[in-house]
Amino acid sequence: MNLIHRLFGRNAEEVARPSKQQSTAGLTTEEVLAQILSLKLKGGSGGYVIDTDGVRYLDLVSAWGANLLGYGYPRIAKAMAAQAWKHANLGVAGPDYHTLRDLLLRHIPCAEEIHLLKNGSDATAAAVRLARYVTGREKILHRGYHGAQDWCMASYACPGVPKSQREQIISLNSLECDGVRQALADNPGEIACLILDPFCWPIPDREVMLEIQDLVCRDGALLIFDEVVSGLRAAVGGMQEAWGVTPDLACFGKGLANGMPLSVLLGREQWMRHVLTINYSLTFRLEAMSAVAAIETIREVKERNVCADLARKGRILKEAYAELCKTYGIASALVGHDSRPQLEFFDERLQKGTCNYLVIKELARNRICTYGTFSLCYAHTDKDIRSVIRALEHGLQKVSTALRESPATA
Repeated sequence: MNLIHRLFGRNAEEVARPSKQQSTAGLTTEEVLAQILSLKLKGGSGGYVIDTDGVRYLDLVSAWGANLLGYGYPRIAKAMAAQAWKHANLGVAGPDYHTLRDLLLRHIPCAEEIHLLKNGSDATAAAVRLARYVTGREKILHRGYHGAQDWCMASYACPGVPKSQREQIISLNSLECDGVRQALADNPGEIACLILDPFCWPIPDREVMLEIQDLVCRDGALLIFDEVVSGLRAAVGGMQEAWGVTPDLACFGKGLANGMPLSVLLGREQWMRHVLTINYSLTFRLEAMSAVAAIETIREVKERNVCADLARKGRILKEAYAELCKTYGIASALVGHDSRPQLEFFDERLQKGTCNYLVIKELARNRICTYGTFSLCYAHTDKDIRSVIRALEHGLQKVSTALRESPATA
């Protein structure tokens, strides 16, 4: 207990207390963090969060992926401070809007016009509404999570979402040509769009995506990339740039303004010219503070080759973890895009949620915050990565012990 108190201060009791549910199965990401690591935070710095006792934690949650460069990043802070002396929100487009629009149109392949919003779920909801309007269809085919709006949460049978919404959404368990082809055939002339998260594992290759694009186009539906996570992380232009596949519409958010609330719906002009017709607008849609943060974030990501740096650090993590799994004889891997690896277990001797819990909790004991996804930011150093690798080994040792003691292995 002395060690835990030394590591976690007044939060020690929360960390040390046995949990009623020793598994992450069926929990939301927020519930995973609340169960494993109870923190009262007072701030953040670079790639770390700091609790009220002044204890620093390596942060791989990264504000749910929004902290792309680092907390308190000087270039962003300076630009926002300068803007604060001018105005925060005029309610109409100012010079910052036009500068940001030019940057987005220059760097994102599908962008011919933009519509600024706030949360990623605003952008995906607007994209779906626009697709329904321009196609005259109502059903949505999707792969991945696209935010808290009713149209998406209907696929999870979320409490409070009308049953009628559930009839309008079709989920894909994987992004494969056969699955898309079958869904389109089962719903002829009814699907407005396929909206997909390009980071949803397993990630298909370019050839598969080109065939999927062709299937969707020939059906008369729109192809929408939900790049809220992958945008400015896989590449400045997201996975559409990395794949070389240009969708009809795309949604960017999270790291777009390095933690400031900003998202954007963008796409081909033939569709975007109808965006005002669908009446998806917000009071703070054009506020300037987030816009200037986004301008400097995009410039910094481009100038410093941030995407390549994130991928390099992710590959180090993946390769080291693979070696550890081999050493301990555990079927597990860090999967997904190199810039955002995620923990997966394939060993059937223990429930996957139990293995995840053991590793994530051990990371927490080593002052590393994650829910199983490693959202790297530019401020994370190679030393930080080595700390994560050491903690992952401790976690695998816990899993190895649990496997030996499991009745299924007897």
